[in-house]
Amino acid sequence: MNSKDQEAIKWPEKTGEKSREKSREKSREKSREKSREKIVELIKVHPEITQSELAAKIHLSVKGIEKQIRSLRELGIIRRVGPDKGGHWEIIEQNEKGGECDG
Repeated sequence: MNSKDQEAIKWPEKTGEKSREKSREKSREKSREKSREKIVELIKVHPEITQSELAAKIHLSVKGIEKQIRSLRELGIIRRVGPDKGGHWEIIEQNEKGGECDG
């Protein structure tokens, strides 16, 4: 077989490669969701908690916590009140229609 013949051969994708990737992505998303839930629960109990403390309790890196916090803020689930030092986190309560509740 010469090099032209080898270039023309298209090898099929490995069997199950796409399904494995889908499975990995589902697993990653479940893991992210669990991390976000843990963060929200810890904030409910201790609103003054720092990102470093969250990282230690959840066993994630501080960068990982920062990413999850950013996601929770973008989703409108939490917000930061006050300065980085001396402030606290708030859980934004939402009603079924997606708006904020009064009280």
